[in-house]
Amino acid sequence: MAFLEIAQTGDIKAWKTGNSYAEVERVIGRYLAALALSDKPVLEALRDPVWSRHKLNGGGDALHLIDNALSSESANEPINWAGGVWLTSLQIFRDSIAVVRLDDWDNDKAAIMLLFMVDGKWRIASEFSVTAAPGVNAAAMRINTNEQKILTTLASFFDAVEQGATSILHDLSDENWCAKQHSPMHRVTAENMDSFAARIATASQGLRRDNCKVADVQILYNRLACVRVDMPHPAHTAIFLLCRRGQDWVIAEKASSGEVAEQPPVHRLAM
Repeated sequence: MAFLEIAQTGDIKAWKTGNSYAEVERVIGRYLAALALSDKPVLEALRDPVWSRHKLNGGGDALHLIDNALSSESANEPINWAGGVWLTSLQIFRDSIAVVRLDDWDNDKAAIMLLFMVDGKWRIASEFSVTAAPGVNAAAMRINTNEQKILTTLASFFDAVEQGATSILHDLSDENWCAKQHSPMHRVTAENMDSFAARIATASQGLRRDNCKVADVQILYNRLACVRVDMPHPAHTAIFLLCRRGQDWVIAEKASSGEVAEQPPVHRLAM
């Protein structure tokens, strides 16, 4: 007998289910349509107040930041949304944060979107888009992976957090680094590196390397990486977005399904 049949017979709930996946997919669909139509009221309604976009397009390794401080007219779209893209990955963690990957394989482009649940609705908080660097050998890029370099960067980041080494944290991070998570008031907060470094310098440490587990690593065109880290005590998930700088990788954003507290526990990465 199949597992699901056994579960149903024994009145066992095999897994928790909900409408979140369908809801996130609808939000992304509405958002892409609004981008294609330049429908600014809809775009603003679907974006959280902390929304930002990072673009890693063309030559060079610099991330170009666009946020709510800039006018919509200056926020050129990174992908030809009207031509259609593939939703290749959708992950939701604790009905709090969602990670969406979009691919435009015809044009060697991809994007990662982060959404937060706010007041019962999914809102887009971050967008990262990347285009394959000109002249890159696609076959070689698929074979040669930078995964270990990416994980080494994260390990160095958590070591610096444990040691309160703020200068190292700055060295490991993009100049527009940001940490996003829920506040106790259930809004999304955005924290720059100066604020983050000052907070962890006075926060209760209690770091445990075995409390952080790397669960997923996605590398997009060898230029952008999305890493999921699960932390069981207290239970939450962190998403790290990294970009390549020459032969090195720096952290551009950290998003968490947890909440900012007065003295949040900080956990060290298990490698």
